[in-house]
Amino acid sequence: MNIFYNINVSLEFLFLVFFFKGRFHNKNLNKLYIYSIFVAITVGIYSYIQFDFKTKFFTEWLTTNNLMYTMWILLLVYDYYERDLHDFKHEKSLLYYLIGLFLYTSCTGLIFPLWEYLMTNRDPYFISPWIIHDLFNIAMYILIAYGLIVEFKTSKKTNA
Repeated sequence: MNIFYNINVSLEFLFLVFFFKGRFHNKNLNKLYIYSIFVAITVGIYSYIQFDFKTKFFTEWLTTNNLMYTMWILLLVYDYYERDLHDFKHEKSLLYYLIGLFLYTSCTGLIFPLWEYLMTNRDPYFISPWIIHDLFNIAMYILIAYGLIVEFKTSKKTNA
């Protein structure tokens, strides 16, 4: 299972790096985005060197990545805010993607540092964080699906 999780963390990181690439118009925010990529890569390399890929779930890297994703979302919203939110009116689907990702990444960034503790303590009270995480995960997929529908309808109108 750890192999799957660790591969998923790597693929998710690559996907979101490319998703956010080129979206920042403010040069300083773009620099911060690039620096944060290096921070996340450094933690990832450290995890691969320090821990066994097969037996340890790299929660350190997952948590770092999700904190970076949350930061990227907030930076992008701020970037749009600086530009008077004009572009958000033309990219409504992006807003739904960002809201969904924000819910999921901020929740994941809070819960997964406790992974070892939550997995070793099977107290019924410790099931609640997983339920909350699952609900945020479902909300993310619903918002992304809705964003895809909005994008499809928008592209259909412009092509007609």
